[in-house]
Amino acid sequence: MSKITVTKQYKPEIPENEEDLVSGKFCITNEIPWFTPGAIMHLDRVLTKDDVVLEIGAGGSTLFFGRRCKKVIAIESNMKWAQELNMMLAGEKNSDMDIRLIAVNSIPELHARIKELDLSEVTVISVDPQGDMNRSLILMTIFEKGVSKNLRMVVLDNYGHKGIFPYHHEVARYKFNSVLWNIYDYDHPRWAGNGTRIIVKPIWEKQTSEVNS
Repeated sequence: MSKITVTKQYKPEIPENEEDLVSGKFCITNEIPWFTPGAIMHLDRVLTKDDVVLEIGAGGSTLFFGRRCKKVIAIESNMKWAQELNMMLAGEKNSDMDIRLIAVNSIPELHARIKELDLSEVTVISVDPQGDMNRSLILMTIFEKGVSKNLRMVVLDNYGHKGIFPYHHEVARYKFNSVLWNIYDYDHPRWAGNGTRIIVKPIWEKQTSEVNS
């Protein structure tokens, strides 16, 4: 596990060209997740410096979360891409960002590394790995020991894709710790699996609403 510091301050720049948006071509350059625009703007509004993020799949999202949150733990299953990303991030200087990139060689190692982590402080989980790996199994591994009381948000890209979310693509309600969580779907006509889904703990939303009122 390596610690990376990054520095640049910015606001999210979402490509206006649809081809660039769908291809994810400018995710690294613009430091944005490969999510639908509505999901990116939603996250930009609600992420805080108190958040600790676990993301499966690293890239522009790693910087996006890193700019806004206290800490990011990113697990990447493409070793070549992880090495390139690590080198790029290591070149950044004078930053208080806390990003830890974990590179794994295989899907079994990915699941093993998730199980090794202490997820008690994680407040946000993002699942968007490369390729067609079974994301439902990743979710099941993450929640194998239960759902932490600190968790407040889960982000699932391509949430309606039957091939990568075989056990979750038709789920209409999520219940964690006996509480139904709110669902926000940000769809795009050209997105695989409909779009990006954000699942939010309702108690946290209520508290945020009261603070902002």
